[in-house]
This record gives sequence, structure tokens and C-alpha cells, in this order.
Amino acid sequence: MNTLPTRVLGGVVLLLTTLACSKNKEVYTVVEGTITNKYTAQPVAGIRLEVDRTQGCWLCMGSRIDSVTNAITDASGNYKVAFNALTTGSYSLRPASTPDYMVSSFELGEDVKAGQHNQIDYKATPYKTVTIRANTTKKGKSDIYFTFISGNQTGETGIFNGDIFTDMDKKNQAISFTKTIKVLPDRVYQFTKVTSNRVCQPDGYTCTFQDQESEVRTRDIRFTNDTATVSFQ
Repeated sequence: MNTLPTRVLGGVVLLLTTLACSKNKEVYTVVEGTITNKYTAQPVAGIRLEVDRTQGCWLCMGSRIDSVTNAITDASGNYKVAFNALTTGSYSLRPASTPDYMVSSFELGEDVKAGQHNQIDYKATPYKTVTIRANTTKKGKSDIYFTFISGNQTGETGIFNGDIFTDMDKKNQAISFTKTIKVLPDRVYQFTKVTSNRVCQPDGYTCTFQDQESEVRTRDIRFTNDTATVSFQ
């Protein structure tokens, strides 16, 4: 009396197993391309690129990202990877920036189509060096810091900013340093010095900054410019 239900159940299990296997089958996938200098069109060697596989919902923070394979551009700026991709999940290519170049500002990477030949080229942006010179004082205040920022202007991708120097010891009133930073060219930057008095509550954790004063230097950093210098007195 149990023979028919058992056969039916076995058939269902076999069907589900077959469907699961078919959904996860592997397909031969190729990703290749060339990375060149954005301004000179010369090849850029030594750039590392990584292929990742994402499963789940990235936007809802329920995803898992696994590294699949990687490559490094050769002397001609070329790279190529080939791998067997699963038909479930999604794949992306992420190039890494270097101390000399920013390759891509798109953190999610470029889509890679499983089972296809993907041609993905990049234009790497070379950084420009800016020298920051300071020979100044805090004017009796406790804190001083220097920052830089470039807004999202026409033709630019994203905001590029960073810290340059910070001192929070009130005993250090005379501030003198020379530092070099690297920025993206063809942008207008604001370099800022800020002094303030830091006032903290008895717990030592809650602090406010009072009597703030700032000085701003604006520089248009072009790829064709010589190395720029920004000075604060």
C-alpha cells in the first residue's frame, strides 16, 4: 500500500535535485581588457584586478562576496582571466588603485556576465603631487588641523578629500612641517587650516570646539601643471 507514495516522493526528490544542479551548473567565462593612462594613452602595468562572486542581497546587507580569481596587467597593460562561473549569483570585476593611479571610483565593480566573453577596459588616472608647507601658529588655541577637498564639479566623479596634518597638544603652538599628498588632476581643490579651542566635559569624552578660525587656499590642479605648492603662514 506504500509503494506508490514512496515512488512519488522519490520522484519529487530527484526532480528537485536535478533542478538545483541545473541552476548551479558551471559555464566557461572570460574577462579581459587593457588599462591605459587617461592622459597619455600609454599602457599601465602592475594593476591588480579581482573577480568576485556575490550571493544574496547586497543592498539589504545580506550578501556574501567571494573572491574567484585575479590578474595583474602586463607591460602592455593587458590582463586576462578565464574561469568556470556558476549560473547563480552575480560576478563583478574590481581593479585596485595604486600609489600612482586611481583606476576606478566605482566601488561595486563592473558587471561580469557568466558564460560570455567580457571585454572590460579602463583608463587609469595618474595622481598629481601637491606639496603642503606650513610655518604658522595656533594663536594660543589648543587644536589645529589641515585638510583638502575637491567637490563634485562638472566632469568629475565623486568627492576627493583627505586629512593632511593634526595637532591637539596646546603646548605645541608653533607648527612647522612640509608634507606631500597625491590628488586627482583637473579639479579645483580647497586646502584648509582650522584652529580651535577644544573644551571637554569632566567625563573626558564629550568635547566641543569653540573659537574656530579657518584659512582656505584654492588651487586648480591640472594634469599639465608642474607640481603645486600650498603654503600656510
